[in-house]
Amino acid sequence: MTSTDSTTPAETPPTKNKRGLLFRLVRFCFVAGLVLTLAAAATLFFARGWISEKTQAVLAAELDRRGIHVDYSNPRYSLTRGFVVSDLTLFRSAEKTKPLFAFSDIAARIDPVKTFSTKKAAVHVTGRDASLVATEGEETAAFSQINLDADLHGDLLEIHRLRGLFETLKVDLSADLPLQRSAGQNASSTPGEQSQKKRLSELNLVPLIRFAKEVQFDVRSAFPKLEAHFGRNNSGRLTVEGRFTGENFSWKGVPTDRIDLQFASRADTPTPVIEFPAFDLTYQGKNLSAAGLVDLKAGKVTVAKLDSSADILALTGALLGKEIPVRFTTPPRLNLEGAYIWKSPKASRLTARFSEENALIVPIGERELSLNNIQGTLTLSEGTVATEDLKAAVLDGAAAFAGSIRPFDEGAPYQGALSASGIPLASIAAFTGSGKERSGHLNLSFDGSGAKSLTALNGAGAIEVADARFITIPMFGRIVEIFKTLTLRFNKESPSGLTANYAVTNGVLSTEDLVISSEGVVIGAQGRINLADTATPDAAQLKAKAKFGGLVGAATSKITGLAEMEGVGPVRDVKWRPTLVPTLGDIKNLPEKIEQITGAVKNAGGQVKDIDQLPKAVAGELLKRLPGILGGKPAAPPPPPAPAETPPPPVKTPPAPATP
Repeated sequence: MTSTDSTTPAETPPTKNKRGLLFRLVRFCFVAGLVLTLAAAATLFFARGWISEKTQAVLAAELDRRGIHVDYSNPRYSLTRGFVVSDLTLFRSAEKTKPLFAFSDIAARIDPVKTFSTKKAAVHVTGRDASLVATEGEETAAFSQINLDADLHGDLLEIHRLRGLFETLKVDLSADLPLQRSAGQNASSTPGEQSQKKRLSELNLVPLIRFAKEVQFDVRSAFPKLEAHFGRNNSGRLTVEGRFTGENFSWKGVPTDRIDLQFASRADTPTPVIEFPAFDLTYQGKNLSAAGLVDLKAGKVTVAKLDSSADILALTGALLGKEIPVRFTTPPRLNLEGAYIWKSPKASRLTARFSEENALIVPIGERELSLNNIQGTLTLSEGTVATEDLKAAVLDGAAAFAGSIRPFDEGAPYQGALSASGIPLASIAAFTGSGKERSGHLNLSFDGSGAKSLTALNGAGAIEVADARFITIPMFGRIVEIFKTLTLRFNKESPSGLTANYAVTNGVLSTEDLVISSEGVVIGAQGRINLADTATPDAAQLKAKAKFGGLVGAATSKITGLAEMEGVGPVRDVKWRPTLVPTLGDIKNLPEKIEQITGAVKNAGGQVKDIDQLPKAVAGELLKRLPGILGGKPAAPPPPPAPAETPPPPVKTPPAPATP
C-alpha cells in the first residue's frame, strides 16, 4: 500500500471554534464590567464626601455668581440624584433675614459632559414629593406634592417637568427660558445696564400671592388642572401656552359644571396679547362657548365669537359678588362679537343678538315686570347702544322699540319709537294690584327723545283702548294720568273705548282730541299735564264736555253748558267744576254725578207723555237736583207770597136832599 492510499484525519469545524471564542469574550467583558462597576461604586462610596464637597463648592460658586443666597440642612450625596439637601431656604439678600422660597427637598447633580463641552456649569435639579412656600411680607403661597425635573446649563433653564398642587390647583408646567437678554436688547442697552443684574431683593411675589388667593377652589371631585409651557421669543418677551380644565367645582361660590380653556400668548404683536382659541363653560346646565384675545396693555378684550345659552346676568353677578336686580328666569340664546375696552368702555364696539324662548324680570318699584321672548339685535358703538328690531312680550301683549340710548353720557339720553299693542287691561290691573276686574285691550305709541329727567321728554304719540266694558286705565304711570283722571264709570256691560293723540314738550303732556265713548255718552277732552311734577296745584289743567244720547242728550242739548267741566289741580286730586255755574262748588266723584244726571233725565222722561214737554220736565228735574249734584245743599223753597191787602170799601156819600 502506497502513502497516497493512507487515510488523513478530519479537520476541526471553524464554526465551533468561533462560538467558543465569542463566549469567552462576552464572559470577559461581563466580568470586567462588573469589576469596573464595583470599583466605581466603591470609589464613589469612599469618595462621596469629596464629591459632595466639590459639588457644594461648584454650586456655591455658581449661586454666588448669580447673587443667590441660600441656607439648607442635612446635605448628602445620592448616586442617582447627586447633592441632596433638605429645608433649602432662598433669601432676598446676603443677610439671610427675609426668606423668599423654602423647599423641603431638592437635589442637584453636575453633568460633567455638558460642563466640559460648554465650559459652563451644567446642573440637573430634581425634587421628589416636595413642598415649596413663597413668602411676601406676612403672606404666603404654598405648593405641595412637587415633582421637579430641570436642567440649568449656561444661561438656559429647561424645566422638563414641574408637577404639584398649588393651593387647590393641580399644575403641570414646563419651560425653556434663556436667562440672558437677547442680542437686540444687549445692543440697545448701555454697558452698565448689561452688567446690572436684578437682585432677588427686588423680586415681587405679590402677583403670585394674589394668584394663590384666586385659585381657592371648592372641589367636589378632582382638582382643576393647569397645564402650561413657558418660553421666550426672539425679542426676549415671555411667552406661554396652555390649558385649564376642571369639572364639578366652585370658585368664589360660583358652581361650575365644566370648564375647558385653551390659551396662548401671541408672538406677532408689539404688546403682550393672550389669545383664547377655545373656551367652553357649562354653568347651571347651560353652555357657553367663546373665542377671542386679551390685550393687557390696551385693556381690550376682542370677542371673535360668543354663543351662550347660560344665564349671563347670574354668572356676572356671582363673579362680581353683587346682586343684579334684573334677572332671567329663562336665559336667552345670546350671540356676541366685537371688542370691549375696559379702560374706555365708551370706545367699545359690540354686537349682541337675542333669540329663542326667554324671560327677563325687571323690578319697577315694589313690583316686578316680566319681559318674555326678547328678540332682536343691540349694537354698542361710540358710546351709543342702538337697536332697530328689539321686541318682547309684556303683560300678555306685545312691545317693540327702535332707537338708541347713550348710557355713558350724563342723564343717559335716549331717542326712538316705542309701541305696545294688545295689552289686556286685566293684566295691567293685576300688575298694579288694583284688585278691580277689567276688560279691553290697550294700544300705545310714542316717538321722541328724553333722559333720566322727565323735563327732557319730548315727542308725540297715540293711545287707544278697545273692547272695554269698564274703561279705566290703571297703569302706565304719569304719561296717562290725564286719561285716568278723565275716565268715567260707564255701564259695565256696555262696550267702551278711548282714543287720543298727545304731544310732550319738555315734560308737559298735552292733548286736544281725547275721546271716551260708551253706549249713551261721548266725552271729548283737552288739556295739559306736567309729567315732571304731578303734585303741584296746577299740574293738570283739563276741560271735558260730555254728549249724552237718548233722553239725556235731548235734555242737555237744551242747557248748553250743563255737561261742560273744567279740572285743575294735582294729577291725583283734580277738582272739577261745571263751566255753567262755577260758583256752586267742586264736582266730586264726577262719574257718580254723571249717573245722577242720567237718572234725573230718565225720571223726568217717565213723567211726560209728549216729547215736546220733555225739555221743560228735564229742566225742572235737573234744577231740583242740581245743587245736590254739584255738592251744595238743596235750595230752600221760596216763601209763599204775602196775601194781597183788601182795599177798604169805598165810602158812600149820601145823596143830597132834593131841593123843593
